[in-house]
Amino acid sequence: MPINSNEGTNRQTERLAYTIPEAARCLACSPGLLYKLARAGELRLTKLGRRTLVAATELERLLAASTPAAADPAGGSK
Repeated sequence: MPINSNEGTNRQTERLAYTIPEAARCLACSPGLLYKLARAGELRLTKLGRRTLVAATELERLLAASTPAAADPAGGSK
């Protein structure tokens, strides 16, 4: 049996970081938008070797700092 086996436990393995394309898929946006946010200083990227990664906590911070979308763009309720 492997030492790091999670068999029989309820723990899920969570990712600590994502590549730019993976992070874009998670957020349903384009990779270009993430690079634009990084250039503007609104998103911190991490280099690991030749890979550019976005920490999962950074994605959560970005979402928490963003302005919520309006529920009804027309502004009317019936």
